[in-house]
Amino acid sequence: MISRHQSTWRSTITTRWVPRVTLGAPFAVSGINLSAAAPDGVPTGAIVPVAGTPFDFTDGQPFATLDPQRRGTDNHVIFAKGAEGHMPEIAKLTSPNGVSMRVCSDQPGAQIYTATHLSSGAAAQEGQQLAPFAAVCIEPQGFPDAVNQPDFPSVIVHPGRPYHQRLSLDFSTNGADRDD
Repeated sequence: MISRHQSTWRSTITTRWVPRVTLGAPFAVSGINLSAAAPDGVPTGAIVPVAGTPFDFTDGQPFATLDPQRRGTDNHVIFAKGAEGHMPEIAKLTSPNGVSMRVCSDQPGAQIYTATHLSSGAAAQEGQQLAPFAAVCIEPQGFPDAVNQPDFPSVIVHPGRPYHQRLSLDFSTNGADRDD
């Protein structure tokens, strides 16, 4: 066997709901730095602070406040280094109807994409309209271009070092505390 991927998902819900992401939704990400990229999107290897930029999601501001020109984001944020084996909260998104998603991960960063280029003609579930900024992707991962950047944590997998990632998605309503 060359590789194996296993995922276990369990979800319980007591009522039907459709999550809706809007530009006005508060969004918090614990990323304190950004992996810089050239204008063509290729990572440069530089790490820059997010403070004071449109990519500073640390205070839970709505997307519309951080990005009034609606340029969108498709960037890799870097988290403060946590304790070994710890799975800190890396992001929290709250929809206008009070449904919140809390994301925890053991990865050093995450790609954040605000669906800037999502086509209005894309297929959606019945009753939903897709459009730019109608979704957000939070993708915990290693650093982009880590194989070419000696100062970045390694992402190379080999027989003595298998790939392992932990991810937790917790959903709540009306600001209810998580149950862990």
